[in-house]
Amino acid sequence: MPHRGKVRFRIYEGTLHAGLLIDFMKRLVKRCDQKIFLILDNLRVHHAYKNLFKAF
Repeated sequence: MPHRGKVRFRIYEGTLHAGLLIDFMKRLVKRCDQKIFLILDNLRVHHAYKNLFKAF
């Protein structure tokens, strides 16, 4: 990551589900005017990408 890069994260209570991930991504895109590199781990909710990106 370049020295000018930013790290964004969100703290939440309970378990992560697709709705929270979609909300985080919407907020991320709204506040950014550059390319976004999204790094996801192997969490089960991240496998719902087909539905996530349709809703997103």
